[in-house]
Amino acid sequence: MTKSTKLILVADDYEGAAELLAELVECIPGYRAVAVTDGLLAYEAAVAKRPDAVLLDLDMPRMTGIEAARALRSYFATSV
Repeated sequence: MTKSTKLILVADDYEGAAELLAELVECIPGYRAVAVTDGLLAYEAAVAKRPDAVLLDLDMPRMTGIEAARALRSYFATSV
């Protein structure tokens, strides 16, 4: 991944939707995507990979999209 390449994290509990959104993101030059299937995985991936943007489904198992967004906002490294 070059410095100009942007990473987008896509989280949706329906795996097909997450993968489709990730593929659509990757059709855009300069963008790369990672897909996960629940809010806790989204939080963990965001902390580990530090994406430029996160797309969250609201209703997911283990941690909702809102809970994941709140957790990411409260963690210093991902709060910007």
